[in-house]
Amino acid sequence: MKLYKNIRFCAALLLLLTLNGCSKLVEVDVPVTSVTGESVFASGETAIAFVTGIYAKMVEAPPTGTGIGSLSLLPGLSADEFALLAGQSDALLQAYYRNQLTADVTSSRGHFWTILYPYIYTTNRAIEGLRDSKTLDKVIREQLLGEVLFLRAFCYYYLVNFYGDVPLLLTSDYHQNGTASRTGKEAVYRQIVADLTDAKSLLRNRYPEADLISTSSVTARVRPVKFVAAALLARVYMDLKSYSLAEKEALSVIGEGGLYALMPLDDVFTLNGNTNRESIWQLQPIEIGKNTQEGWLFNWPSGSGPSTFTDYPVFLTDLLLNSFEAGDMRKEKWVKTDTVQGIAYSHPYKYKSAALGTEVTEHTVVFRLAEQYLICAEARARQGNTGGADSMLNVVRKRAGLSAITSSGMSEAVTSVIQEKQIELFSEWGSRWLDLKRTGLVDQRMQTVTPLKSGESWRSFQQWYPVPMSEILANAGLAGQQNDGY
Repeated sequence: MKLYKNIRFCAALLLLLTLNGCSKLVEVDVPVTSVTGESVFASGETAIAFVTGIYAKMVEAPPTGTGIGSLSLLPGLSADEFALLAGQSDALLQAYYRNQLTADVTSSRGHFWTILYPYIYTTNRAIEGLRDSKTLDKVIREQLLGEVLFLRAFCYYYLVNFYGDVPLLLTSDYHQNGTASRTGKEAVYRQIVADLTDAKSLLRNRYPEADLISTSSVTARVRPVKFVAAALLARVYMDLKSYSLAEKEALSVIGEGGLYALMPLDDVFTLNGNTNRESIWQLQPIEIGKNTQEGWLFNWPSGSGPSTFTDYPVFLTDLLLNSFEAGDMRKEKWVKTDTVQGIAYSHPYKYKSAALGTEVTEHTVVFRLAEQYLICAEARARQGNTGGADSMLNVVRKRAGLSAITSSGMSEAVTSVIQEKQIELFSEWGSRWLDLKRTGLVDQRMQTVTPLKSGESWRSFQQWYPVPMSEILANAGLAGQQNDGY
């Protein structure tokens, strides 16, 4: 049974329940009570449709600064992964690439603040409705509640990493939300941990079918289960320097051998008949005859030239390409080079399908097992367990065709893991940008990189994105709370 059955209903419902068409959280209209009241969460069909609509919305917009998929593009431009093609004039892409974002009052496009907060509003509405429901089947209610708690934590994870202190909104009360000030990031992280902990206790152990009751080993991994929450929690604990807890969460996923295993490089981003055991959480395409938005953006069609560079604006930097070791099969399998007018451009080739009218063979992979090995490796290294760190790291290296390494100490082990993450997870969900910030390497790296991109000097405040001025002007609670430097 396909997850997105009756997708038109889901999408229409979501439009009524989210802030779609309204760029500012503070400007949300009075909820449409006839649709968003208790009736939505009274039956399994409508409650499932509501939450399914969130996933549909997440894959609806292309990843060019208009939707959540831009998490794989824009932070990569901020960091050292992507370069813009000559002549690319899109102001948003230029701002991220040159590390010269501004709090432009005239546009909210590309600000993750205005991309992510509508999802938080929707998850808050769902949390309230599901907790209040007296008629939903217990299995369905708990699974859906776990899903939306996870999704809220997912959004706050990126917000706190991009902006630092952010408003912590835990209600759908638009009056209260519309005057909220920024909450310290420590408190935001506490809420993320609480949401993920609750989600783990509620979510299923196996991936459910569309009815959320039955499970199958060949079900697409598009609905979160407890190990999806654990995967994000492992990331969060790394941010918080709670390394033993990060190791524990990562190992809980790695140890679930009945569900997860590393796949051959050619199969990491394919569905493989819904038997891809590396995927922990995927987003399913909803456009008929089209695979992932990432494939559409990064995988240039044959014969592309400058006239189409507005559709395929980025390529991989030499800084990234030169980071691959000799013999690394990931460079052969996951990087494609095309020559245009005598110039060779290399671009991500993790997703292979980029044509309309084709069979759906790929889903967008949000979390996958290799990252959990690398999280576990770094967590162990930072606790002084270099042998244990190397054992995790070498599993990923072996899959890439590389020899095993033996670290001489903690510093070398940590450096090896960060290097491996740069190569393994390039072009995936802002991983490189977040790692540079989390490890305190962002200033050192960007002092070299930014002048190459823009001719301008790097300034440390640029690691934080500006709060959109349109939000500050509309919300008295944000007055005087812009990030330093903007």
